[in-house]
Amino acid sequence: MRLFGKVAEFSAAFALFVLVVVTIGAVFMRYFIGQPLQWTEEMSGMLMIWVVMLGGVVAERDRAHLTIPFLMEMLPGKLRRVIAVLVALLSIALLLYMAWLGYRLAEMAQFKVTQILKVS
Repeated sequence: MRLFGKVAEFSAAFALFVLVVVTIGAVFMRYFIGQPLQWTEEMSGMLMIWVVMLGGVVAERDRAHLTIPFLMEMLPGKLRRVIAVLVALLSIALLLYMAWLGYRLAEMAQFKVTQILKVS
């Protein structure tokens, strides 16, 4: 599991680096050279999706998602544990629902390709 976390962390960082380089290159080519690169918008969009998804994995591993701890700290110990379990179950249900929606979207888009990069 640690290897998976390290791979996700490296992949997110690398995708973010490539995203920054592509964006800077697009700005440079458009405004300083006067020849915009057509593929940069598609590439940036795809890289942003990967950065967000992989970053979410890393944030979950490090327990770095946004929380409001002072509300939980005000509760007594037993109720705090019950609420934590309920939040975890709700999170799992939401993630499963999102995975199901993602699967359905992937089914609908499986034969579509992007206009410029020609990737699906």
